[in-house]
Amino acid sequence: MEYNQELKHPNHLPVLCWGHKRLPKQEGVAIYTLSPNRTRPSLHFYSKGSIYNVIRRTRHQFLYVVPPFLVGYLVMDWANKKNEHLNSKEGRVETEEG
Repeated sequence: MEYNQELKHPNHLPVLCWGHKRLPKQEGVAIYTLSPNRTRPSLHFYSKGSIYNVIRRTRHQFLYVVPPFLVGYLVMDWANKKNEHLNSKEGRVETEEG
């Protein structure tokens, strides 16, 4: 396709993008929105039972979240200590002997 908008040949069509003169009318698109006054995102934030619900949901997800972070922390701690040791005088002497 060519970018010339003024093509006179019947078998050539212009590229349909922003800024061109002969864009087809858009039809059949429905847009729905909700008023900000109707959303009320913090309606039940302080209501009865909400704190207990947060505690219950956190307790049920504890074993899915904490062990991977704990393993990651321990691996990073081990790697940092190993790196510091290998870059010290004692570590360099050990690697040269071995």
